[in-house]
Amino acid sequence: MKANTLDKLIYYYKHLALFLSLLVLATPQYTVFGKIGFVIVGLGAALCIADLFINQNFLKAKRMIWLLLFLASFVITILLNRHSFLNLNIMSFGYAAIALIIMYPQGNKNNEEIVKEMFAINNTVLIFTAVLSTIGFGMFVVLFRFIHNYGPGQDYIVGWSSSNRLFGLYSNTGLMITSIAFALTVIQFEVAKNIYQNGISKKYKAFLIYSLVINFIHLVLENASGAYISLAVFIGIYVFTKLSQKYKDEKAFKCYIKSLAIAAGSIIFLFVAIYVFRYILNFIPRIYDFIENLILNNGAGNDKLIKDFTMERDIPEGYGALTGRPKIWARGIEEFLKKPIFGWGPLSFGNIQVLEAPLRHWHNIIIQSLAGNGIVGTTFLFFFLISSALEIIRKLWSKKLRANKYYGVIFASAALLFMLAVNSMAEVTIMYMTRFSVLLFWLYLGYVIKLIYNGKNSRFDKPLLSVYNKLHKNKEK
Repeated sequence: MKANTLDKLIYYYKHLALFLSLLVLATPQYTVFGKIGFVIVGLGAALCIADLFINQNFLKAKRMIWLLLFLASFVITILLNRHSFLNLNIMSFGYAAIALIIMYPQGNKNNEEIVKEMFAINNTVLIFTAVLSTIGFGMFVVLFRFIHNYGPGQDYIVGWSSSNRLFGLYSNTGLMITSIAFALTVIQFEVAKNIYQNGISKKYKAFLIYSLVINFIHLVLENASGAYISLAVFIGIYVFTKLSQKYKDEKAFKCYIKSLAIAAGSIIFLFVAIYVFRYILNFIPRIYDFIENLILNNGAGNDKLIKDFTMERDIPEGYGALTGRPKIWARGIEEFLKKPIFGWGPLSFGNIQVLEAPLRHWHNIIIQSLAGNGIVGTTFLFFFLISSALEIIRKLWSKKLRANKYYGVIFASAALLFMLAVNSMAEVTIMYMTRFSVLLFWLYLGYVIKLIYNGKNSRFDKPLLSVYNKLHKNKEK
């Protein structure tokens, strides 16, 4: 297989993996589509092996040595815990390996090629989420509800839930998918400015506006506080950085104060918009029910639904404002302290019950990592994440980068990364779980790191680069 052929296969695989992860992991039809998840891991594994022998893109990626050490520690964790949830832990490892070896490295692509790839992949995600969110909104209008129980305390819910939240065709009310789609739409505006030399076409702009609106409506109906806060982080960072660029010719103090004030105002506006939309949307099922009964029953309608319907989220007693998370976190720390070096395996907690249902995860990426992969794996992973975050923050304010024609794409994408990182303080969004958000986070982290790359490598990158150079010298011979 030639290097160019492999690059094309990886490009198409990125589209397929994101599409299938939305289909398999976001919809309640797991019993129908669940095995397709093995296709994502199986094809990804084949591409990882092919890249090892042909391109070795992962050897050139910045700080990759820490990710490889993390994967090595992950293997040790699985072997040590092979008698507990082995299949789930192997699947978790498979998604991690795909994210780190296929999604994160961006090979020899230049900035123009990267932005074009972003445009194509964003379209794949935005078209599909626009369709799913539109169907979900239709389910809300008619208050459609279907529940499939697949285990003790485990339900897949389609449509409007009994807890007064919209699942639609997503599971666990969105898993950040609609807020991610909202952020991707904003990023796509920035990307399209560089793709369309003569300006964004009216039809495409109309599609992007529709994507913003329908995903925001679905997000509001999901009633997930963590997603609201995460989206506020994205909007705050995006607006502040964009205005800082706009006012860069003014005095620094005035520029930053003005940008900060408007960014804070945009966050306030977001929560006002959420409240207003919720108030307006509250009437839609009532209006639909009234019209349906008026037509079908000649005016003698049953107004029970109108009287009983509410969008107030039903939170079980004793859960509190954080919906029971402090209890889950405390138990997660207890489990970590029992096995602190390599952990229990990230998905080995299905038999533990803290609240009313068995756990799938610890609702915090740090606790999940410590309990699942121990101090060793967590150190490797978080050294990489923290060092990458510091590099992005430092370079976002450099004069050289601010003069880059893709600066709008870069800071909007960075805002998405920080949004997902913040959400991971209350969820497990960027690693371990077999979720759409995991693949997207590492894909976008690879884009951003590549776009801000200045040609310099740290001393940590040199060992892998020397291996890469030796391999390619041998090929030339």
